[in-house]
Amino acid sequence: MRRLSHLLTIRIGVVAIYVSAVLAVTAAILMDRRDAVEAGVKDASNVAVVLGAQIERNLQSMDSVLRELQRRVEGYDVPSPEDFSLRIPQPQRFHARIIEQLSLMPEAYHIGVIAKSGHLIMSSASWPPPTMDFSDRDYFMELQAHNDDRLSISQPLTSRISGMKIIVLARRLNDPEGNFAGTVYISARYSHFEGVYRAITLLQGQTFSLLRPDGTFLVHYPDNSERTGTRLPASSPWYEEVARHSHRFQFFDVLDGVRHAIAVEPAKGYPLLVGISIPEDVILEDWRSRTALMIFSVGLLLVLASLLLRVMALQYRKLIRSQDELMEKTRAIEQSNARLLASEAELVTQNQRFDAAVNNMTQGLAMFDAESRLVVCNERFRTMYGFSAANARAGRTFRDIIMSEGFQAPLGGADALVADIMAMAARPHSSTREFVHPSGRIFLTTVSPLENGGWVATHEDVTEIRQSESRIRRLAHNDLLTAIPNRSCFIDKLEEARRRLETDGRPFSVLMLDLDRFKDVNDSLGHAMGDVLLKETAQRLLASLRSSDVVARLGGDEFAIIQGPVRTSGKSLDIVGDMREQAIMLAERIIELVGEPYDIDGRKVVVGVSIGIALAPHDGSAPDELMKKADLALYRVKTDGRNGYALFDAGLARAADERHQLEVDLRAGLERQEFELHYQPVVEIASRRIRAMEALVRWRHPTLGLVTPDRFISLAEDTGLINSLGDWIIQAACAEAASWPGDAKLAVNVSPVQLRKTGLLDVVLRALADSGLPAERLEIEITERVLLENGGDHLSTLRQLQNLGVSIALDDFGTGYSSLGYLKRFRFDKIKIDRSFTSGILEQVECAAIVCAVVGMGRALDIVTVAEGVETEQQLLALRAAGLDQVQGWFIGQPKPAHELRFDETMTAEASA
Repeated sequence: MRRLSHLLTIRIGVVAIYVSAVLAVTAAILMDRRDAVEAGVKDASNVAVVLGAQIERNLQSMDSVLRELQRRVEGYDVPSPEDFSLRIPQPQRFHARIIEQLSLMPEAYHIGVIAKSGHLIMSSASWPPPTMDFSDRDYFMELQAHNDDRLSISQPLTSRISGMKIIVLARRLNDPEGNFAGTVYISARYSHFEGVYRAITLLQGQTFSLLRPDGTFLVHYPDNSERTGTRLPASSPWYEEVARHSHRFQFFDVLDGVRHAIAVEPAKGYPLLVGISIPEDVILEDWRSRTALMIFSVGLLLVLASLLLRVMALQYRKLIRSQDELMEKTRAIEQSNARLLASEAELVTQNQRFDAAVNNMTQGLAMFDAESRLVVCNERFRTMYGFSAANARAGRTFRDIIMSEGFQAPLGGADALVADIMAMAARPHSSTREFVHPSGRIFLTTVSPLENGGWVATHEDVTEIRQSESRIRRLAHNDLLTAIPNRSCFIDKLEEARRRLETDGRPFSVLMLDLDRFKDVNDSLGHAMGDVLLKETAQRLLASLRSSDVVARLGGDEFAIIQGPVRTSGKSLDIVGDMREQAIMLAERIIELVGEPYDIDGRKVVVGVSIGIALAPHDGSAPDELMKKADLALYRVKTDGRNGYALFDAGLARAADERHQLEVDLRAGLERQEFELHYQPVVEIASRRIRAMEALVRWRHPTLGLVTPDRFISLAEDTGLINSLGDWIIQAACAEAASWPGDAKLAVNVSPVQLRKTGLLDVVLRALADSGLPAERLEIEITERVLLENGGDHLSTLRQLQNLGVSIALDDFGTGYSSLGYLKRFRFDKIKIDRSFTSGILEQVECAAIVCAVVGMGRALDIVTVAEGVETEQQLLALRAAGLDQVQGWFIGQPKPAHELRFDETMTAEASA
């Protein structure tokens, strides 16, 4: 051991020497590399300083000429600020002057003056100047957009005069008021900048660049990669370095896939920077040669040292090998003895673990040999079946154990149990079976054969599991709230009814039910009361059915019923008629039962029910088809006023298809902008002048022609398209109304669906701002339905609109449930009496009395009253006598497009008589 330790120490020392040598060489190489990079960067920086000074002198020379031209051109008088254009007196003399200045600048090619229109008005190339437009040049657009003392330097351009490649330096010209009047510019030869660079002795691979601070290459020489006119990528460190330094700096960047060292020298006072870049590979070329030589020399020394150490180690190992072999044999004998003792201890431990595991299993376990004699069993097995330790002991046969005194055999008897278990043991694979114990417990027995001919059986008490599964099946098919079948169970029952129809010819009916005004109960009394109402409704529905019928809750306040086949005393020839009659009788009975008042927590609650009916096989037999058709019939009931029933007919399907097609056309119409606005006048009776125009939307359908809103507004509300349509109406109407006379208001109807959106206020504000229409000339019309839905939130929105100056009118007044209550809650600016009262004012005393009452109430509350639907002269005279403020209707004026409106006309002769 001591010798091995000594050998290990020697090895560690050798490795330490090797590692030290490698680290020292590596440090020397890295330091040499750093020095090489610094020297290369310094060389590039020196070149950049020289070139930067030269470029700076060139820029100063050309900029001084531009400054002089700028002062001279801006000093001339002009006729007026309104009609400013550059007018230069004695242009030939001015032309000679700029040619003289051009001759003093070898780097310059051309001098010119450009008017604010972009046209060349003075050129050193010729007089008169050629006709050219420079308004698309980048330097012209930059100076036109920025009124400051900047020098604009263009990207490399091709001269439109000579075709030469140039870079333009330009300054802005202003008129006496400081407005843009044009530019003066000097075109510098692009080749001049390349010549400046060629005059300097270059390093290998060195590249000269003239750049703007935004990373645009104005000159790149040699330009092997055609970078001139392009910009450095956004990921380049150039932008960060330029932002941090105002004087010369250096950095590294990857150009054309090669890492370069870049030295930058700014041109002081000008937006240009001179860059000299050298590939890092060029800088490190000599360093690589020195490094290779150093690595080779050190490697050779290490190889020679390794060979010498190898020979010494071999000799040392020969000396200790014999002793190691002897020690190894001794250790092998000791380990063998230790393993033997450990095996004996492990066997004892495994037996203890096996006993503990078997007796702590939740399952009963029994193992039998090929002669069906018990090998081992656990305590759980004895407890499950009531065996004593003496009866269930090792060596007894399975039959003897089962036939023991006191054993309670499962249903079927002990002999049947023995036969079943022995048959399972004889199978080549595991098998499972459940047995019901006389105590009611359910035991799951699994028998698995063993290779030696025996078998092992496990016995598990699955009573709780089976009870839970039964509860889950009940929950999966029953509604948790009402305890009646749910949608899943209902569809299964429908499928069973369909199969009976196919096999036995037994027809049936499907009734879809929807509670009316249930949402009002939920909103006013709370969801807990709503749940009580649903449970009571389910009990009333059960009471109205026969035991063979099925009722289910589909969700929310929706129920469904399967009514069994018709039962008659004799054989009926009109099965469909009998089914229809029986379904109608059931529907009427349900409507009567559900319509009776509910007593919920001391409160009387009344709801209705709408019922749609489909008959099988008359209307179909597939569950989905029958439910869909019953739903269509239910929709008809809701459309006709609710609290009734309807049977499906083919017309309902056609109506549904037409509605679907109309919805498709409506979406397409919004995209194709097929909608237009017509305006109907609202006339003041006293002055007979137009006080407002109500915007009415029309749909210019490609095949149906001009469609009125009564055919598509409700559909737009149901589909949510009213939001897009309503926003467009407000925007378009405000834009058209902005050109009307100042005393004419614009009235726009707003749907309840629009008010549910929190953005209605923003839509109105944007429309007023875009059109310039004053808020006082906009009038928003709402119906009572708006206030029935989220009345508090809607009133808040209306008050915000009213605070802006927008008028709020209550439309269709008198047709709702609580019109007077809303007048108390909100200060309306106008009340529009529904047309039903206008049409009956001459024939019905009640209508006339209501109109007079509304007029009196409006005067008392200082609210303008308007009568809608005036269609005859007699109605107008009666309304005038009643004291109405304003009227509206076809007798007053029909809706017209905006271009046909006339505001300078009073009420027509017929209407004013």
